[in-house]
Amino acid sequence: GSFVPHASAYAKEYTCPNVTIDATVNKDGSLSVTESREFAFNGAFTAVWWELGQNLPSDASEVIIDGVSMTEPQASGAGVDSAPAANESLSEVPFEAEWRDAGGPGTTSYSFDEARGTLYVFFDAEDATSVITISYTISNFVQVYDDVAELYWQFIGHGWAVDSSHVTATVHLPAPSGTSLGCMARSMVRWTSGMMPPSRSPSPGFPPAATRRSARRFPRSG
Repeated sequence: GSFVPHASAYAKEYTCPNVTIDATVNKDGSLSVTESREFAFNGAFTAVWWELGQNLPSDASEVIIDGVSMTEPQASGAGVDSAPAANESLSEVPFEAEWRDAGGPGTTSYSFDEARGTLYVFFDAEDATSVITISYTISNFVQVYDDVAELYWQFIGHGWAVDSSHVTATVHLPAPSGTSLGCMARSMVRWTSGMMPPSRSPSPGFPPAATRRSARRFPRSG
């Protein structure tokens, strides 16, 4: 995923203190992902976005947005005794091309730019912390061969302007027919995770964070 401030970046900063990603490889070869990302904003922000359509495994892959929610922004430095922030499911609004550069619908909502595979979340937050949760499915994601199926997925994309701290990623794999989960775990062939060289940021002046990559080869189901 990628994030760039939707308004001017002057005198503004943000961090991503916590990220939790839960992904499920479905038997039809699709990948369903739920990502909860905490944002700590210093300054006024109106949007964040994820570039989900980059580097899809094939032309047959399609991104489907399953839902977006956001906790009510809380003032930075709120004490531990503060009431938990309410989590709100956001409504989708039709995307307008001019929002790629500036502006938005003027409501707390989300919109999906299908032409570029980019998910925008719109809101108003200033000197506050909020958790945004996105859920989406990518069809035809797993590469299936005669004897194995392979998942290759960058769960922290290359375009983030800051590091993602305290990342927890869980991947659920389908068990082959007639095989228990324990047997499947023992038959894993490969798991790789490593730092990749940073690529150019989509926004000048914001060097991207390093990227993690994950690959798993597991027994083909059926």
